[in-house]
Amino acid sequence: MIEKTEKFENASVVVTALSETESLRTAVETVIETCNKEDIKEIIIALARISTEECIKTAERLCEEYSSVP
Repeated sequence: MIEKTEKFENASVVVTALSETESLRTAVETVIETCNKEDIKEIIIALARISTEECIKTAERLCEEYSSVP
């Protein structure tokens, strides 16, 4: 049986990307804008070996822009 909790905290959010740029940015920014920052343990952008160069650059820019977010 799963125990019910009253407090939600320490969520790891995984955003996958292969060739996305604008939708990757939108996904990350939506998480940051709509979630309580104390509840987010980390945002992980998962890229594949075949992710496009522009997708990789977008992920790098997001990491730089939101470096204060875990």
